[in-house]
Amino acid sequence: MKIRYKLTLVFTGLMAAIILLLSIFIYVFSVQNVRQSFFKRLEKAPPSSAMPPSKKMSGAPLFTMK
Repeated sequence: MKIRYKLTLVFTGLMAAIILLLSIFIYVFSVQNVRQSFFKRLEKAPPSSAMPPSKKMSGAPLFTMK
């Protein structure tokens, strides 16, 4: 095998490994960031978006037919 082919294979393998490691690092970092952001927003949200019992509708229709 010529030295040129060996160098090409080594360079290609090295670049593939670097790109793979960077991709994994970016993925892990972004997942942690999204998860942390989600839980921060979840803590700031109101405890429930349901209407309290006193504000519930009495069963009357919202729209009447004319």
